[in-house]
Amino acid sequence: MACEASTWSVVEPHGWKPMARYAHQALMGADGRMWIYGGYNINGTAKEGVAMVALDRLYCFDTDKRIWSALTAAGSAPNYLGYPFVAMDAAGRMWMGGGFISSTEVNANLFYLDTLSTDLQWKEVEDFKSDVDGPPLNRIGAEAVMEANGNMWIVGGMTELRQQLPLCRLATAVQAPTTATTTTTPRPDPGTYIWIILLVVLLCIIILGGLLFLRKRRNLKLLQERQDPQQVEMGEARRA
Repeated sequence: MACEASTWSVVEPHGWKPMARYAHQALMGADGRMWIYGGYNINGTAKEGVAMVALDRLYCFDTDKRIWSALTAAGSAPNYLGYPFVAMDAAGRMWMGGGFISSTEVNANLFYLDTLSTDLQWKEVEDFKSDVDGPPLNRIGAEAVMEANGNMWIVGGMTELRQQLPLCRLATAVQAPTTATTTTTPRPDPGTYIWIILLVVLLCIIILGGLLFLRKRRNLKLLQERQDPQQVEMGEARRA
């Protein structure tokens, strides 16, 4: 596969910029917005002492307008996750699991956020099934990808005991949005409209002609009734 050379450029964004961080995750949505969550910031210097600050603020970046936004989401939010795994499904839901909660504790829960909703809410998945025995989610530094049918594949990572974990598949029970099929009624041929118009015009002519004929007969009858009786009698005599 041939690849063309590309040029890197520095983007100058606007808005509420996130703090410098590492060990976070970023995802791109189908609507052109990039989402980031979690990670750590290093506070201090080597001389004064370095403190690792856990971050739990949700940000999104509009790649078209070049604007950062700091967002607040309600619900059961993940707690200061470092090195989590994330995946975006076809329905716009951002899934997140694993990662450090503290220096010794690893998150074993799964969360998702509907990024297309106007009311952002984190939701914790309490009942899920996986293809492996035991909780496959309490891993650090794993990566995840999402299929269109809602199956999430989680690969790599390790536990707090540095135990490597196998590849697993998690059924999130979230399907891709279906496109509604609309049935269109076939339009009649334009020639059909012309024949209908001609028939209506012909019918109107016939009705109008019939009305004129009846009116003419009625006027003739009235005229005959108004004539002089003597003239009527003389006419009848001539005919006799």
